Amino acid sequence: MSAKLAEDFAAFQIAEERRSARLQDLSSQLEDLIGKYNDAVRDLESEKVARRFSQQDADESRSKYEELQQSMERSSFVLVLIDADADPYIFKDEYYAAGDGGRKA
Repeated sequence: MSAKLAEDFAAFQIAEERRSARLQDLSSQLEDLIGKYNDAVRDLESEKVARRFSQQDADESRSKYEELQQSMERSSFVLVLIDADADPYIFKDEYYAAGDGGRKA
C-alpha cells in the first residue's frame, strides 16, 4: 500500500507542477494582454484627440471658404488690361468719363 500511495503522490505532484506551470503561463499571457489593451486604449485616446483637431481645422477651413465665396459674390469685379502699344484700338472718351463701372462699354 505504501508503494501505491507513493505513486499516487508522485502523480499528484506532477499534475500539480503542470497546473502551476499552466497558471504561470496564463498569468504571463494575461499580463501581456493587459499591456496590449492599455496600449490600445492610449492609442484610441490619441486618435480621438487628433480627430477632434482635424475636425476643428476642417470646420475652420470650410468657414473661411464660405466667407470667401460670399465675399466674391458680393463684390464681383472685372480686370481689364490694356496694351498701351495697341495703336489700332480706339477708345472713346465718353466711356472713360461715364464711370458707372464701364457698363456701357
